[in-house]
Amino acid sequence: MGWLLWGNSFTRIYLAVFGQFEWSACPAVPPELVLLPAWFPFHIYRMSSWSRAIVVPLSIVWAAKPRCLVPAEANIGELRVENAPGAPAPRRPARERLWRGFFHAVDRGAKALERSPWKPLRRRALSSAEAWMLARLEKSGGLGAIFPPIVNTILALRCLGYPADHPTVLSQTEELTKLELEEEDTLRIQPCFSAVWDTALALLSLRESGLAEDHPDLLRAAEWLVDREVRSPGDWQRGTPGVEPGGWFFEYENEFYPDTDDTAEVLNALSSVRFFDPGVEERRRAAVDRGRRWQLAMQNPDGGWPAFDRECDDEVGDADH
Repeated sequence: MGWLLWGNSFTRIYLAVFGQFEWSACPAVPPELVLLPAWFPFHIYRMSSWSRAIVVPLSIVWAAKPRCLVPAEANIGELRVENAPGAPAPRRPARERLWRGFFHAVDRGAKALERSPWKPLRRRALSSAEAWMLARLEKSGGLGAIFPPIVNTILALRCLGYPADHPTVLSQTEELTKLELEEEDTLRIQPCFSAVWDTALALLSLRESGLAEDHPDLLRAAEWLVDREVRSPGDWQRGTPGVEPGGWFFEYENEFYPDTDDTAEVLNALSSVRFFDPGVEERRRAAVDRGRRWQLAMQNPDGGWPAFDRECDDEVGDADH
């Protein structure tokens, strides 16, 4: 492999899809991961929310191992340097070395099982991964509203047999297209949008600059924020059962994943304005009250706040990277 080994896990899998890397050298991401129970030392809800959104559809892709060969001129064979060194291994804490050893052992075991024709849980795992993924496409700008899960979702749907013109595939392709930034002869993909975050910051900045709390421009921005309050269940509820939905997300839409960063900023912004209209003012007050309760419920036992999931603090998220 040579210098290709310097790529991280996700890069290797993407390269394997395009025939530039061997699937056997990619880390194992079996879909059976979604079936692991909560008491297991490692399961998808011990991952960070963005890793979870990446891994679930990626597990479907790994199980299918698709190949989309590219033209010869697009190959990157020049990176296959014989006997080239692998990526330098930094000195890691003992706990991290232990987890890395654990995951490497699991990787070898998963690949050995993958070579067996007997996979009793595979169909159930794929069905569960598909259902998990589809449920989180509602009221979102793509899975997790961020580039890597959206790409993985499109690949996973195609691996599951969804035709290219299926409405769900087209909807996710459209979300991916929205992230394109075309400039002259270049095309780049931004990772996500930051509409709620930017609006809250702008509103607060204008208030600090001296605009009145009932200035029409500020009220338009505030009402826009009120309209984007989360009112549906999400992954966060696993760590805060019984808590009423509330809070805000980062993007235009991402109902499953409100976060404490944006919620804190939006609460500050909405607390700095007042509406003339009694009905809208009541909506603002109610949203602020729910958001405050949600934010307090998300506090970790050590006093700090997570971004997306309460008490999700395992030191294993980057063990394979």
